[in-house]
Amino acid sequence: TTIGSFRMSPVYEVSTTLMVQPTEISYLERGSLSFGARAAFISNEKEIIRSRTIAEEVVRQLRLHEKLGPPSFLSILLNKFFQTNPGPFEKAVRGLRRSLFVGSTSGPNIIEIGIKAEDPIEGARIVNAVAKVYIDYRYKASLRKTRGVYNFIAEQVKISQRKLNDSDRALREFKQREKMADLRAETAHILGRLSALDASLSGELAEYSEKDPRVVRTKEEIEKLTVKLESLPQKELELARLARAVKSNEEIYLILLKKMENARISEVAEMQGMGSARVIDPAVPPPYPLRRKRAIFILLGSIMSLVFGLGMAFFAEYRDSSIKSSKDIEQSLHSRVLGTIPSTPKKIRKYFLGFKR
Repeated sequence: TTIGSFRMSPVYEVSTTLMVQPTEISYLERGSLSFGARAAFISNEKEIIRSRTIAEEVVRQLRLHEKLGPPSFLSILLNKFFQTNPGPFEKAVRGLRRSLFVGSTSGPNIIEIGIKAEDPIEGARIVNAVAKVYIDYRYKASLRKTRGVYNFIAEQVKISQRKLNDSDRALREFKQREKMADLRAETAHILGRLSALDASLSGELAEYSEKDPRVVRTKEEIEKLTVKLESLPQKELELARLARAVKSNEEIYLILLKKMENARISEVAEMQGMGSARVIDPAVPPPYPLRRKRAIFILLGSIMSLVFGLGMAFFAEYRDSSIKSSKDIEQSLHSRVLGTIPSTPKKIRKYFLGFKR
């Protein structure tokens, strides 16, 4: 461990920052996102960046799977029998997803994308590619949304225009048949107020429920004015009803036209690159690697060596079966030792045996 701490390759940390804005379509969505909704939005975007879809596209664009070394013989053998070793492309995708880190900064809409790599230039290329692929993904998703909204509103405009034409034709035919001119001023005023309330009610029902106080209040006003109209003579009442239908359909038609124009503006803005995600600081290769905590590695290596040495000493003592004392003899032979003869030094033995020089 101690030697390995000095032989470890330097590691560089590379990151980029993005600003991500929710795709809010002003003509359909009102008000800004709450704190909780914004936090959920940022959390979802971070998961998209970590997703397999983004990783696969980055690996494909940078050909990261072609830069992997050949598999070992053991890996090939295990994969042949157990199918445990994925292919180069799958291995590159998994490696990228493991090494990538995505976090939030102090800014409410700022996302940081980073990676730790031994090659700072390659790390910067990967991080910038992840940011680009994500921005392209966001651009296409936003464009699909705005186009879908535009197509929906355009269809509603056609329907509204048909209703307006039908109501206008019915009003003209009634006037010609009954030989009637325009409504009286008071009736026209009530009719104009009803048409405005009808348009307001359509907008409120698109955002609120039937029991919402604003919807209830608008319905009550419409009912009061309708009661006033019902007190008119039959022919004038029918004329007022037809005129009201024309006025209401006309206002709804104009509102839809405005929404369709706003949808077209949003689509053009997306197509011109004014999207909801952009790079603030691109990733650049850092000049210095991360500081290694070599002192900690050395201390851990020393502790592990000491523990290993003590363990080996205890193991050797446990495995040693030689006799070292009279107690060992008694335990081995199950007999008492009556006495011991001390060991005689070698020189004295030689002297008494006649080998003295």
